Amino acid sequence: MPRVMYLGTNYDSTGELDFFHWCIDARKHGYIENFAKCEKGLDTMELIGKQYYTKGGIRKHCFASVGYTPDFVIHGLKEQRVLEKEIDGDYLHYIDIKPAVSKYNDKKQFQIIRKMVLHFKGIYIHRITPDDLFLATWVPEACRYTEVKKNVIKKFRKTPTVKEFFGI
Repeated sequence: MPRVMYLGTNYDSTGELDFFHWCIDARKHGYIENFAKCEKGLDTMELIGKQYYTKGGIRKHCFASVGYTPDFVIHGLKEQRVLEKEIDGDYLHYIDIKPAVSKYNDKKQFQIIRKMVLHFKGIYIHRITPDDLFLATWVPEACRYTEVKKNVIKKFRKTPTVKEFFGI
């Protein structure tokens, strides 16, 4: 996956950067209280520790640990319709950004990890596709236009801006 650098922060994809722009708008207009981009290592949840076996009385390493790092954490989302499942009482929402179509076909792997996080940590990971989110809410200005000619991207022509969405 191509990495993207924006204001000194690495994003794993343009989808993550697009979601970052959406979160900026959402926070500015009170749709969410706050958000954070998660960092590998610092925000990684260990699901299963290293596995060992014993051979000839000597303990040997067999498998590495299994961990998961969400892409974002949203605090205090005002309206849960942007998420795939509404979970009562959740103040923190853990977000994983996925493209609509992936050449890596990582959907199965993500489903397994998501089940493990729910089982071991009691945390539901919300899968968000930025384009679907934009069509359900608004398109951030940074994501609305083509790079070269600065025309509105065809699929977003009927999607409101953040000001239109909030009636400003």
